[in-house]
Amino acid sequence: MSLFVRRLCRLRCAYSTLLRLPEKREHPRRLVALSKCKFSTHVSSLFEGSNDQNDTVNVSEAMKENEYARNLFLNSYKYRKSIMRQNTAHAHVTNEKATELLKQDWTSKTDYELLSAVKMLSYNIRYSDERIDSLLYENVFTTSRERHQKLSDENLMTLMRHLVPFREHFAQHIFYKQFCRQLNLECVKRFMNLPIDRMLMLCDMLHEMTYTRDSEYIWHSMRKIGNKPGRLEPHHLVQVLFFLNVCRKPPVNTYELEYRLQQCFDDLSINEIGIAALGFFKTGSQIRSTDLLRSIMKKTITNINDIDNISIGAIAKLIRYSMQLTEINLLKKLIDVTMSIEFRLTLMTLNHIAHASTRVALYHEELFNKIIKRVNNELTSARIKDLERLIFFCTSFNIDSSNKIYHNVIEELRDSWYTRRAYEIDQYPHMFSRILGYLSLVNIYPKDLIERIMMPSYIHKLVSRKYYHVSREFFVLNNSLRVEVPDYNGPFLQPSLHNYLLKKYFLNLQSPESSKGNMLLMHVLQTCQDMFNNTSDIMLFQPLPHFMISNIIICLDEQNQLVPVKDYLAKFETGEIKWVDKNQENIRWIALIMGHHGVLIKDTNLPVGLLAAKMRQLVKIGYIPVVVSYIEWKKCETQEQRHDYMRQLLFQNKAVNSITM
Repeated sequence: MSLFVRRLCRLRCAYSTLLRLPEKREHPRRLVALSKCKFSTHVSSLFEGSNDQNDTVNVSEAMKENEYARNLFLNSYKYRKSIMRQNTAHAHVTNEKATELLKQDWTSKTDYELLSAVKMLSYNIRYSDERIDSLLYENVFTTSRERHQKLSDENLMTLMRHLVPFREHFAQHIFYKQFCRQLNLECVKRFMNLPIDRMLMLCDMLHEMTYTRDSEYIWHSMRKIGNKPGRLEPHHLVQVLFFLNVCRKPPVNTYELEYRLQQCFDDLSINEIGIAALGFFKTGSQIRSTDLLRSIMKKTITNINDIDNISIGAIAKLIRYSMQLTEINLLKKLIDVTMSIEFRLTLMTLNHIAHASTRVALYHEELFNKIIKRVNNELTSARIKDLERLIFFCTSFNIDSSNKIYHNVIEELRDSWYTRRAYEIDQYPHMFSRILGYLSLVNIYPKDLIERIMMPSYIHKLVSRKYYHVSREFFVLNNSLRVEVPDYNGPFLQPSLHNYLLKKYFLNLQSPESSKGNMLLMHVLQTCQDMFNNTSDIMLFQPLPHFMISNIIICLDEQNQLVPVKDYLAKFETGEIKWVDKNQENIRWIALIMGHHGVLIKDTNLPVGLLAAKMRQLVKIGYIPVVVSYIEWKKCETQEQRHDYMRQLLFQNKAVNSITM
């Protein structure tokens, strides 16, 4: 292939990758905002918990998913040439013999003696229940690190195969990690031109040696294999997606992998599709083809009795991350059939399914009841992450605060904070703050628990360890307490941290200019300005800085004339709660809220938890929330009809909790 053709191929791949970037949720978008605070009408959750990509990795969960995938490969005839089989050779090596080997002078051993000694130590550590002092192994790995480059290709492969049993005991030791990194680099030098089966087998071997994400050889191999997905056999594609799941930062254009998956879709089992789904989800790659996503959902429905627990959880996560409103009915069918196998699904998997339904505000009563029953039965054994997802699910659908599940979860956290869950809370403190943040949506404020996480000593501990643990939920709680819990006497955020969270999560929120919510917002704003023939006294800002959805603020007197408010609002600092002027009598401060897709529960006129909380808090600071229905707006074909609709909302409807849809 000529140099020109090679460079053209690279340019094609790079260009298609760039095309995908704006679709990723972390990528900056164009802004739609007229005020200093760039608020969006985007309807995704106010909190971080709705997206697993933002979570701290739960190591045990990731290992279960990866172990499941590898076991599927081991038990399938298709993968026999591309997966490392367990070494069935056995030799009885006592601890005494192993200790004697460890104390020898390893620098004087020949390459053959070195390899034989490593084999014996591998047999010992695999089959012996008693452990030898790990420090004795340091000399072994130091010498091997200096000598491995002299080994033949076959002996190097043999050495790595026998290192696998060491991972469980030495994965966190620096001498073992350094040696494995050197082996990775050596493999990059030697084995980048292997046949695809052997290359995938070597990737599997290196993954089994360390369980790490930063394998140099796996990264380079995936880049080489993944750049030509059209040549991959279906089972090779599944393995490639598995290794992309492992390394999380895909060095390839995942859109081309998606296209290849669609081509060979019928050749894969539903559980192989589940493993492939993890590859897309864990790398933050949405499925862009609605046809492929619908095929995945339909195949899951058809094979519901054959799908494994982890596979359906993986597919549910990918559906949540990729689906659009057009797939709602198909998702409902999927949840319907899933209820028939609920008894064999874990609580974690049920939560993944529930999260998929919250993505499109689809409330499924049977799913809700089964999850509530399961949590109540497994409350003491459920992970804090499971409880966090449950509360997110409940508050997203504005489940009444009197429901006993809230009380049960709060009491469980109170009882286990310093005992059973002390380690879990210490490892995942952001999960606890999310739970309290979600509870604020339904006006539940367990003040004793909130005081614990708002204590400066607790926050200082988070900041000193990992700064992102101090997430937006702290800002939400801080402001919600000021609005809804005037008798709260506990600590609030320090001004510096308050401003940091404001700038990080709320001031520069970015969203697509073409989103339906933003388009509705701009059309309503223009209509109001035209109707009143005024552009300066109709404001676009956020009275509650801890909500991300923009509002149109209109201030009217008794004669329904505009009242200038710019000077009054100028008194507030950025990020302050903008209480209405109580000294102005007979003045109505109206907050127009865009009632677009996602702020109402599907097939109802009921608000989602985020909208209900915002309306409740707007009332408490003196505003009249009025929802502009996208359904009614679409019915208005002329400007005059739009004017009539807005007059009806602004002049005739003076109810405090206006949500006439």
